[in-house]
Amino acid sequence: RFGPNKEEAGAGSNASSERKQHRNNAAGTGRKPLFPFYVMGDSSGGGLVYSGMMKLRESEEGKRLLKEAVAGVITVSPWLDMTCSCDSWRTKQWNAQTLTGDVQFSHGISMENDKKDTMKMALRYMGHSEMKLGPDTSPTMELLRNASPFFDKDLKGMPRSLIMVGDEELSRDESVEFAKRLGDAGVETCLRVYPRMWHVWMNYTEGCGGPDAKPCYEALTGFLCTAAFCNVEKAHEKSKYLSQFKLFR
Repeated sequence: RFGPNKEEAGAGSNASSERKQHRNNAAGTGRKPLFPFYVMGDSSGGGLVYSGMMKLRESEEGKRLLKEAVAGVITVSPWLDMTCSCDSWRTKQWNAQTLTGDVQFSHGISMENDKKDTMKMALRYMGHSEMKLGPDTSPTMELLRNASPFFDKDLKGMPRSLIMVGDEELSRDESVEFAKRLGDAGVETCLRVYPRMWHVWMNYTEGCGGPDAKPCYEALTGFLCTAAFCNVEKAHEKSKYLSQFKLFR
């Protein structure tokens, strides 16, 4: 949160003021104060983060956590759609001739093979490896849709979000579309699509990933420092890191 004068207040003083306000509010209700925290995840962990946030909305205590405690959500290459329905599964097929596309999850043989392999992996991930893939109306596909945050139609009340995804990922479009839906639901959302990058590329801070991975960590740090206790739109104006993000609101 920025102060009323032209110079912004320090992050430490803002955090201290916010914590004091939480204690004062809790004292009047007899409840223990809640202190802000972030929830972060990459790949399947990114999908779990949003599934968890959606689960919190089902109880009053969970809603309180979302409102008073969850300062933000950060995901890298989140696995949001276990049915592989987005167009990037077609456009980001690995091409060994041009060295473009998803080098990790695409075998470069066919889109259908990549989608089937990924959906089978999703079933194993959920503990249902015995289930067989079927048509779109099958119980298996219904299970995959229900387990995918991508298909939740009500995203109101989700925490402010930072979504980072590589441009060469098979699952790129689900991150882009999900960020747009969050914005349409009134959620402060920052999306960054990194050119030429692959799934969870930030794990590679040396060698081939070095020059592209380090700025991502700097941007993530900027989001953590500026978004916890301030308006994200103002953070875009003030932060040299967040200025590179696309804001949906």
